[in-house]
Amino acid sequence: MSKFIDPTAFAKLDRFLLRMKMGVGKSTPKEKCYDPNDTSLTFVDEDDDLDFLCEGFASPRAQMSCGHAVTPMSLTNWCLKQLEEGQRKFVCGVCGCNAVWDYKEVEKMALLTPEEIQHFKKMRTINAAVTRKCPGCKSSVPRQN
Repeated sequence: MSKFIDPTAFAKLDRFLLRMKMGVGKSTPKEKCYDPNDTSLTFVDEDDDLDFLCEGFASPRAQMSCGHAVTPMSLTNWCLKQLEEGQRKFVCGVCGCNAVWDYKEVEKMALLTPEEIQHFKKMRTINAAVTRKCPGCKSSVPRQN
């Protein structure tokens, strides 16, 4: 790619087109809920720590590896927001918790559909292609090369 072309502009366009294809922003026809009989999850009787818009998702709450309670819908929404912001890793959204979640944990706990899995993987690939780590502070910054 030419050094005169800003790759982040292409990434933003790619993310926008993927959002439109996936119908992001439209209401989900059916809310995703955990199966209360799923013994692989740790259920907790706590508020949904990622329900920042107070949507009150009906699913039981399950515990992430960092200890915070989520529903599949709040986790999906939070991770989509991070992807939209150009991130490729998923970090807990609770203030003061900087836990980075493994993608497989997110996939399982968000009950991602096959279409969502494909969308997440494409977005992470796009985001990885246009960012790199700052050598000083280690945060993600747009590529300059």
